[in-house]
Amino acid sequence: MTRVKESIECWIFNRVTQKVLLLHVPISKDSSVPFWQPITGGIEKNESPLKACSREVVEETGLIINEQDLIGWQGAIRINTPTLNIKKSLFLGIINDSEVIISEEHDEYKWVSPKNISSSLYWDSNRETWEKIQTLIQSEYM
Repeated sequence: MTRVKESIECWIFNRVTQKVLLLHVPISKDSSVPFWQPITGGIEKNESPLKACSREVVEETGLIINEQDLIGWQGAIRINTPTLNIKKSLFLGIINDSEVIISEEHDEYKWVSPKNISSSLYWDSNRETWEKIQTLIQSEYM
């Protein structure tokens, strides 16, 4: 049976330093390899993707971000596997601060130059979404 999951992915761009935030996921029961990723998380029942994104940003980084500073990508990204179908809403968060307090699901974070993001990522799906977000950052903020 195939599970269906709705989630968000949020890339945080610091307008001042011109860097992007990545979070490190250590080896765990859910992952046999450690990896770097943007903010990700599930959408709860009766929660909009925008509200889920705001909640996940605070939960995973301690950053308070105004909803008007979250730019949603038009349309959803779909990832389909034999056992899981994910509908992912994609966001870019624009901030001026770099003080991050990571959650227990991560063991470190780093601010990375946009040119070095792709080489830091483990998952192809993150590289694909980064391509979309990178275009938006370059056209609007660099």
